[in-house]
Amino acid sequence: MPYIKNSQRKDLQKALLSLFTALRDVEGSQQDAKGIYNYTITRICHDYINYHGLNYSNVNDVMGILSGAQQEFYRTVAAPYEDKKIKENGDVKLDLKMYETIAKRNAALLKPKSTLVTKLKNIFKPKKTKSKDVALGI
Repeated sequence: MPYIKNSQRKDLQKALLSLFTALRDVEGSQQDAKGIYNYTITRICHDYINYHGLNYSNVNDVMGILSGAQQEFYRTVAAPYEDKKIKENGDVKLDLKMYETIAKRNAALLKPKSTLVTKLKNIFKPKKTKSKDVALGI
């Protein structure tokens, strides 16, 4: 997805390697890494807005950039990893019988119990009043 010219990639490579080194130097624990990478990505997004201006179009651009990066990561890293694990461990198959059983249980739970329904109807049943009482506020 990130279709940029090879010359642009070369220009960015040195700066990216410096950034990666700095991230690892600051990282510490894996828990720290998550926050540090999140912070870095957020700052990159803020830089885009600072440079291009704060408006709907640019905010939308950043959201699209993040969405595209997520999709590219899934396509190039997550999906091949999942395929490898499926070959190793087998795939998760759709079990229609299980879903039918769950649907039947849910339907049974949603059926009103006659005594409960009666009690609720009595609680929320509007009280009959005489027209004089309504006029008097009683």
